[in-house]
Amino acid sequence: MILSEFFALTTYLPNQTEVFGQVKDDRNQIRPLAQLRFFNQQSEVAFVAGKKPLTLGQLQTRLSQVSPKTKLACLVDQTGPKPLLGFHQDNLGRLILQ
Repeated sequence: MILSEFFALTTYLPNQTEVFGQVKDDRNQIRPLAQLRFFNQQSEVAFVAGKKPLTLGQLQTRLSQVSPKTKLACLVDQTGPKPLLGFHQDNLGRLILQ
């Protein structure tokens, strides 16, 4: 998924929505995404797991100067960044990236 697609698909969500990453295929195992890491001369950005989750508003602010064609990835465990394929919302309203 690229940055412009991600923000187009999440425009209906409140800016305060917290962002988490799903670990492997287990929808119940999630980790807060707390920071960003750039790869490949800034043509790819990964959402990186940490302690306190970023909100959609914070992501929009931090990525406002990045190319809309930037590829997105998630780095939630030790296996390295994986391309962002999609997302869902859980019953608490959190955005879970896959």
